[in-house]
Amino acid sequence: MSFLHLTLTLNPVPPELNTRLQSARSLPGVRFFTLAEIPDDQACRQRLYPLVREGVLDDPGHGSGFESYADFCEKIYPRCYRDHAATQFLAASGEEWIGLCSLILNGDHTARAGLTVVKQPGRGQGIATELKRRSILACLNHGIRRVTTRVYETNHPMLTINRRLGFTEETG
Repeated sequence: MSFLHLTLTLNPVPPELNTRLQSARSLPGVRFFTLAEIPDDQACRQRLYPLVREGVLDDPGHGSGFESYADFCEKIYPRCYRDHAATQFLAASGEEWIGLCSLILNGDHTARAGLTVVKQPGRGQGIATELKRRSILACLNHGIRRVTTRVYETNHPMLTINRRLGFTEETG
């Protein structure tokens, strides 16, 4: 078993994707925002850590274990999340953060979609799709022409979401 490498070409935007991108989903009780809208403080890291941890540990392609909270705050949070705060898309139910779609914009009109996670109780409600949709809109707003991601071949829910939003498997 291995990872599949997927690509979304946005130059030009596939016509079938235009409709999907323009139809924002309103999900009762769910609020969407970016990490840039949240103060960079201990409360932020305490809400983000369990979400990232669950996403990594639930990924079928992940080996085992996850960094301690201290290591996350020191090594992962600044480089992977806070440095890219405007493209870290989050969902919350009340005060609890329940979803994340991480995106890193590169300087060459490309982007890399990283971890997408929805906490177990919120799965199957369209939260991941809406987070991913918002990340693609951000790519378009920043002139991104190509988005890449990798998904473990047995992660069928994420493969389905990505394919529905126009990602295709890279060949060769």
